Order: sequence, then C-alpha cells, then structure tokens
Amino acid sequence: MAEMARAGVLRLLGRSSPRLPPPSLAPFASNASGHLLTLTKTPAGGTPARYNYGIDAHGSVSLLIDPTGAAVAAYAYTPYGAADSALTKGDADLTNPLNLYRYSAKRLDAISGSYDMVARRFAPDSGRFLQPDRYQGALSDLGLALDPQAEYGAAPQGMSGLEQL
Repeated sequence: MAEMARAGVLRLLGRSSPRLPPPSLAPFASNASGHLLTLTKTPAGGTPARYNYGIDAHGSVSLLIDPTGAAVAAYAYTPYGAADSALTKGDADLTNPLNLYRYSAKRLDAISGSYDMVARRFAPDSGRFLQPDRYQGALSDLGLALDPQAEYGAAPQGMSGLEQL
C-alpha cells in the first residue's frame, strides 16, 4: 500500500517509478486490522502456492496451512520468542525459511535471528531489544503532572470522582 502511494506521489511530481506488481501477486495478505491472513510463495519456475496463517491467542503465527487444510509448518515459542525446538515442525531451516513472520506476527530476520518490531529489533535468545529506546521522557513525569485529564480536574477513564479521593 505504501509503495503504491509512493508511486502516486512520484507520478504527480512527473518522475518515473518502477512498475509495481498487481496486489494479487503480493506475497502476504492481511486484513484491515493488519493481521496476517495468507502467504503466497512462488518457487523459481514453479506455480504459486498459497498458505493460510493460523494465529494463536498472543498474535503469534502458530500454523501454516496449505489449501488442502494440512499443516505445512507448526510454530511454538519460548516466553521471549525463541523457537521451541520440541514443538516447532516443518519450517525449522532459518537459512531458507518458508515463512518469515513468526513470534508476535513480526518479521524474522533469518540471518541475525532477530525480529523486526518496527521501531527496534528484538533478539529472542537474550529476550532484549538490540537498540536503546528512543523515547527519553519515560521517567521524567513520574508524578503524572502532564496528564491532560488532570489539567481539567477530570477523573481518569473508568474511574468516578469518588475513586480519585
């Protein structure tokens, strides 16, 4: 979607842009909320294969299902996102993975083994982010003086005025 928007802006500016593939050829499809639905994989010289995602209660990819309904791969994770080797089956080769989206439905970098969490990269083996948090004001307002509701004397959402006392 962002690529099509960029192409439209370039067209308005009179610049050329690379030809975009039709949306049906995009490898991943998601719903309006951004949740992954399908993966289309086309091997070199082969026919496209479409897989459906099975998502667990935590939002992580737990199954990859082929059109016949058979599970091609099953994924399980330790508490910080490392693959649980006893339960992960079918797509364990990280040098050439079938599916790049795994823990918390985030993209797995097959080379580093870290997840792209958009703002920062997360290493499941250490359970830590690889970059520092860019937000510098996390501890600067412990008194919550900058709460916009406090300025107007309003109760926080879900609290009545009596609970504030």
